[in-house]
Amino acid sequence: MLKQNYPNGYHISKGADDIYWILNEGEDYKGKLSTDLNKAKAKAEEKIGYVPDVVIWHRRSWEKFTLVKTPVYSEQHVLDYFSNIEKLETAKKIKEAKDKYSYVGDVGDILDLELTITKIFGFDSNYGYCLAHKFKDADNNSLIYFGNSKQLCSDCDSKFKEGDKITITAEIKRHTKDQRDFVFDNGFDQVMKPLTVLSKPKLIK
Repeated sequence: MLKQNYPNGYHISKGADDIYWILNEGEDYKGKLSTDLNKAKAKAEEKIGYVPDVVIWHRRSWEKFTLVKTPVYSEQHVLDYFSNIEKLETAKKIKEAKDKYSYVGDVGDILDLELTITKIFGFDSNYGYCLAHKFKDADNNSLIYFGNSKQLCSDCDSKFKEGDKITITAEIKRHTKDQRDFVFDNGFDQVMKPLTVLSKPKLIK
């Protein structure tokens, strides 16, 4: 039987870090062969009736490789490889970004908080004009209070200005996401910063 009549795509491929030889046809994985090339060829011939082409991938680390021979690898195969590498790198960056920030406390906790005011703004609500004070703590976590508490406000205006540092006792009302603040944004993947909503603030200093 002529070789061209054999199924297309079978090849012997050396795995990452020279661990073992495998045999596959596209996604049709046929199993491990041997760490020795000659034995791998013999086992391949037992499995499919002939010795297929050999593809060797030298990889020094998970993100680098040198292709020695590519008799069956298509351009799409290589593009998919690098696409997977990019996804792994993006996932790593997202995890690192997430690890920098967290919610403050648990819902229902009453905590003493040392905060810096980062933004003050007002808006019309179902209950009339409402002020919002946005804060950050020493770990750069984001918190916010919606309301006109006399502890922070006077005549619908804040007693403070952006950049002021205050210490308050407040209840953790809920945990949400900051729709306008991203810990990671590459144009495709967006991860919003955790935002802790406060209630019942009482000024300590």
